[in-house]
Amino acid sequence: MPPEKVNPNWFLSSKKQPITNQPSLCQGVYVEKVAPGSPAASLGLQAGDILLTVNGHSALIVDIGKVLFAGKVVEYSFYMPKSSELLQVKTQSLPLGMRTTPSSEGIVEQYLKKGFCGTEGWFTLWERGEHEKLRIAAQACNKPSLVGKLFGKKADFPPAELMVGIADIEAGNIEAGFTALDEFAQVMYDWTTDFHGLMYYYRGLNALRFNDMPRAKELVNQALNTSLESDRVIATAEQLDIQVIDNESLVGRVLNLNYDLTYLRGGKGAVTLPVLLADMQEGQILPLCLMPFYRGNGPYNASLQAYVSIYDHIKNHIHPLVVLTDNEVRRKDRADYFENEDAAFKRKLPLLVLHEASASFGEDLGLRGAPSFHALNKSGRVVWSGSLDDDYAYWQMIAQAKEYD
Repeated sequence: MPPEKVNPNWFLSSKKQPITNQPSLCQGVYVEKVAPGSPAASLGLQAGDILLTVNGHSALIVDIGKVLFAGKVVEYSFYMPKSSELLQVKTQSLPLGMRTTPSSEGIVEQYLKKGFCGTEGWFTLWERGEHEKLRIAAQACNKPSLVGKLFGKKADFPPAELMVGIADIEAGNIEAGFTALDEFAQVMYDWTTDFHGLMYYYRGLNALRFNDMPRAKELVNQALNTSLESDRVIATAEQLDIQVIDNESLVGRVLNLNYDLTYLRGGKGAVTLPVLLADMQEGQILPLCLMPFYRGNGPYNASLQAYVSIYDHIKNHIHPLVVLTDNEVRRKDRADYFENEDAAFKRKLPLLVLHEASASFGEDLGLRGAPSFHALNKSGRVVWSGSLDDDYAYWQMIAQAKEYD
């Protein structure tokens, strides 16, 4: 597939050269998806290419989202195995519009080297069914020296204990596994709802073992209502005849969102979404973040990092992000939920946070959790739905919206 047209403003430099010897791939990550119309697509990158380094560091250990968020020059090095070429690209913090994935072995290696290095690797291993690798990665995070740094004392790390318990369940050690789940339940509300989803899911499977179908359905349904995005959970729900609400079912609909809204941030007074849409330029789309039940949470904060990183690069295509919530109060004990929202305003990026006092929109749209993301065109039609937790999603959203032009 030929590369798409290159925007000359995207790259500070781009150099491709043939190589005869394959470089070491053990510290690289695989390109999994490339968004149409994105900078990555214009470079001719495809699924199966390997990102070797970012700013000279192994791509396996670099948090690209944080690098882009910093807003500095970024240098990428790719290996393109189909053409035996090395591609080197320099940008001004440009999000390329691709998704990468490390190998399971690479994920485990990082936990063994660094101890706790985020939860994404755990969930990737779990979704792939790599339960013994999950055990190793989780156990690596319970080293006393690590936990001491995190908590100022020697203690077990509850999410890691939960993951070891899940590995036990999958290995047939049911009693030990559910003991870990019960212990995590005592502290579960201190942690992100992804972990809640896992706990509900396995308790649902346990109820199914005892032929308690009503309880199994209740618990798996609870797992669906968390922020855990899992094909495994969805497949189990469908097997139990639980209706799985697909946000993409809204695509193509013109939404009736004429609620009375007031600004929490980004403006003053009252406004309605139709007014915002009317002011939008032709061809633009309005990204809408729906936050029923919450003013903010971990997934919301993660999504705002991507918005801060990419807005200046795509601002001609989108209206500033609109966040709609039925809860006007920010939790004082979870400032981390709002770090990237605050960063957007500190950097003077446009972001509209609106309050809907009647709390109707969540019920009207059948929303199960938060955040839920959609994009509207000027007529109010939903032209895209999904998640906006990385730059790939933004480029994909823009490409899909063009189908409705």
